[in-house]
Amino acid sequence: MVTPSGILDGGEARLLATSAPRATLPPAAGWKRLIPTTLKTLRKDVLSWRHARSFREAGLEGPWEPEGPLWIWHHHEPFHDSGFVAKRRFGCPVVVFVDAPTVWESGQWGVKRPGWGRLLERFGEVAQLRDADLIACVTEEVANEVIRLGGPRERVIVTPTAVALDRFNEDVSGAEVRARYGLEGRTVVGWVGTFHKFHGLDLLVEAYAAVERERRDTSLLLVGDGQDRPRIEALVDSFGLRQVVFAGAVPQDQVPSHLAAMDVASVVDPGTGSFHYSPLKLKEYLACGRAVVAPASGQVARYVADGTHALLVPAGDAPALTRALLRLVDDPGLRSSLGAAGNALVRETGTWAHQLRTVEDALTSRGWVSA
Repeated sequence: MVTPSGILDGGEARLLATSAPRATLPPAAGWKRLIPTTLKTLRKDVLSWRHARSFREAGLEGPWEPEGPLWIWHHHEPFHDSGFVAKRRFGCPVVVFVDAPTVWESGQWGVKRPGWGRLLERFGEVAQLRDADLIACVTEEVANEVIRLGGPRERVIVTPTAVALDRFNEDVSGAEVRARYGLEGRTVVGWVGTFHKFHGLDLLVEAYAAVERERRDTSLLLVGDGQDRPRIEALVDSFGLRQVVFAGAVPQDQVPSHLAAMDVASVVDPGTGSFHYSPLKLKEYLACGRAVVAPASGQVARYVADGTHALLVPAGDAPALTRALLRLVDDPGLRSSLGAAGNALVRETGTWAHQLRTVEDALTSRGWVSA
């Protein structure tokens, strides 16, 4: 990992990410709530520009010298061009990895950039896409948007998110987490992520409320934090739910054990816009052998087969989500078969090794890297 203050290997980066105390979201100062969202967005974009400058020369010195890297993996962020600076120095191809174009994605969430959104795309994003030797997009939806912005079609490939099997696997135990939250002897429905409206947690809470009314020996485990958490907590109270656990943000090295504590793991699509994600949580659930309920949307529906690797439900359909959850709560055998099939799928096609092969095969076929 390249940082402005130096190079971190995998172990050092993981230690830095997991050594801090459990994260909590501090309440915003009262005066900050009065600042219009548009101004907050503008400030964030300016900070992104400043942040990019600090990385510009960061990748020029490191363990890849003197021979230089074979190719460069550059994460797409507005104004960030450090990968291209390194490309010019070392003369090797650069692969731009795109979770989603920033302006387009935030527009899906209702974030407006009046007067400067197109400028941010043109000067902060398009240059990376135009100059990349290869563009690796997490979904076909993102790939189509990248092409619309000017990314050469012949350089675009789809590489969905990947999971680290050394951390997320079926051998991880969730016993300590179950004991910590008093979940022993209960069937646990779970979710992990950031509390944002576009993740549709209100839909999951509504669906689980019907489950809890019919199956008193169930619990809902929510792992993560975010700005939408107070609203979700209020929603839980309004349903009168008594078996919902808010674990909060946990250190990264404890996420696998929290997933292992779940019997049924969920991905939710509220059905309010385009589902352009390749949810990392889906791969992590599958790697841990969890039975998964997920939306029949986008990359998710293209990756898992309904009834084989997971149960798929229509986006935004709370009753359908309830039925799928109840089916898994009542059928341990189905949970086991889905978990085993999902684990086999992600081991074959969802690892970093698989993603690396996809990228290197594309580079080789284009003549940028020798076989």
